[in-house]
Amino acid sequence: MQCQRKDWPTHKSRCHDVERSSGALKFIRMFTLNPILLGLLKIGIAVDCGLIENPRIGFDVPFGVRVDIAIEPSNILDFVELYLNNKSLGEKLQGMLQVNAMTPYELTPERLNMWRKARARHDFAKDPVGLVDFIDVNCTDDLGHSATTEFSFPRIVLDIAKEREPFLCVSAVTHQEKPPVLT
Repeated sequence: MQCQRKDWPTHKSRCHDVERSSGALKFIRMFTLNPILLGLLKIGIAVDCGLIENPRIGFDVPFGVRVDIAIEPSNILDFVELYLNNKSLGEKLQGMLQVNAMTPYELTPERLNMWRKARARHDFAKDPVGLVDFIDVNCTDDLGHSATTEFSFPRIVLDIAKEREPFLCVSAVTHQEKPPVLT
């Protein structure tokens, strides 16, 4: 909020309506309240942030992760219309939250203090804890709407992440299961 006030003339011209930004926060809340989606996100964070390789991370080694999100149209035809014609459809669309990237980052002194308080709230000896910044990249890279929360990573999440079982895709045509093609 503070950066938005300070840079409002720049921010205003490059950002979506307030209605859209509050929609991002609603989607983040809904996403984090879904135990399956939250579990999968935590598994991805555990792998990307090195919680498997370094068991000290989240205990005495603080960490934060930036999760870039975007609200995209649920209907692929609406998405194609927006993408190819680069214009608004002029009506409210049904949207979905998409996680685009997860990037670990080094904590600033202010964030380090936030992490220490979060660590104290989450039983010091039990589970690793990290700060998670959800960034709505539909705005701009450095002025997007964001929400910061703290996650603890229970043993079961770390065990699943250690196994690194591939996600399977099921063909709609052949009904065969196979790992996704990663490029």
